[in-house]
Amino acid sequence: MERVRVLDSNFAGVVSMSELLVELEGLLRTHDWTYQYSDDHRAWTKGKNESQAIRLLRQKCAAAGLEAEATAMFKSWVAQG
Repeated sequence: MERVRVLDSNFAGVVSMSELLVELEGLLRTHDWTYQYSDDHRAWTKGKNESQAIRLLRQKCAAAGLEAEATAMFKSWVAQG
């Protein structure tokens, strides 16, 4: 398993590429894809925060050379969402 150093103060250390994709998969699986339509501000805020976390993790995947895999995974979940 190839390991990559991700330079980010919020994501310290060396992680395997597959760990990044596993984490992204988990975030995508549990994300509320309809949060924008919620009347409950707490649900909207939670969904917005999850969306930002997904975006940041996709950027980390891209920095690790996994942009194509992360984008394909994201698009498959958007289609399901």
